[in-house]
Amino acid sequence: MEPEQKTFKLKVFHPGPGKLSEHTLFVEKGLHSTTRNVIWNTKFGFNDKIIEGRNEYFLSNAINDIRKTIEPEGFRLLVRCSDLDAAQSGMLSDMSAGTLMYKLRKTPGDTETNSYNVLDESTVDEVATLEEQKNFRALYFNTN
Repeated sequence: MEPEQKTFKLKVFHPGPGKLSEHTLFVEKGLHSTTRNVIWNTKFGFNDKIIEGRNEYFLSNAINDIRKTIEPEGFRLLVRCSDLDAAQSGMLSDMSAGTLMYKLRKTPGDTETNSYNVLDESTVDEVATLEEQKNFRALYFNTN
């Protein structure tokens, strides 16, 4: 299988000045040479630098690597896997190579089987930092 390459435009929010900007994410989907599992390579152009992720088994992990780099500077990546209540199950992650996730809080019209692409656009009001997500999940699973 030849690697598949796609380009995405992702929005980034900077809470300080309250500005939105758009940045390019290059995604390459390939297969690991020995295990034949899907692997992801990413390049994210951000403020005159390239943030790279290589050989990730889940696309969501590659996105989280980008978030680890930009969040300490106050930036928020406006994608579904950055939502406060975004979560992945082991089975969904394995079946989708980390491209799909669930939302823990349900909204009207949702069903138990609703899943979202991790790169679907989100809103400023929905996204959180990795640390905020971790704390939300701990509280959610300890009380439900």
